[in-house]
Amino acid sequence: MAARHHIFPINCLRRCVVQQQLLTQYGYDLALHFGVAKQDARLKAHCWLTHKGQLINDGPEVVNTYTELKLATEQSQHILASLR
Repeated sequence: MAARHHIFPINCLRRCVVQQQLLTQYGYDLALHFGVAKQDARLKAHCWLTHKGQLINDGPEVVNTYTELKLATEQSQHILASLR
């Protein structure tokens, strides 16, 4: 809800990184997922979070339209570290 009313546009990556940082402080072990989809000859990307395999910050109707990119844990941690 905060992202919808923020003065700057908040994309899915920013939303996921902030949510992951906040929830990690409370002891939740979250996984960051990246997916791609082709729409009108353009490649779109999306990301979402899961906790113990359960989707927590997006709807399955959105996530299921993307093909998940399988990254190694160290690769996704490297991506997050470079965003900080």
